[in-house]
Amino acid sequence: MSVTELTPKRVFVFEGEHLGDPNPSMHPHEIVELLAMQKPQMLNAKMSEPTLSEDGETIFYELKSSVAQHG
Repeated sequence: MSVTELTPKRVFVFEGEHLGDPNPSMHPHEIVELLAMQKPQMLNAKMSEPTLSEDGETIFYELKSSVAQHG
C-alpha cells in the first residue's frame, strides 16, 4: 500500500473575498505582494496565522485592513 501526501490548497481572504493561490511554491507574503497589483490596499493589510479547514484540504490566510485613524 502506498501513502500519498496531500498538500492543502491555500486561499487568501481579503475583505470577504476568497482569492486563489497563483503560485503554491511562493511564500505567502510574496503572494500578497503579487495579489496587491490588483488590490493595492492589501499591502497595508495584516496577515493572520494560517487556519486549516475542518476537512484539512484548505489553508486560509486572512488579511485584515489596518486603516489608521487620525484624530
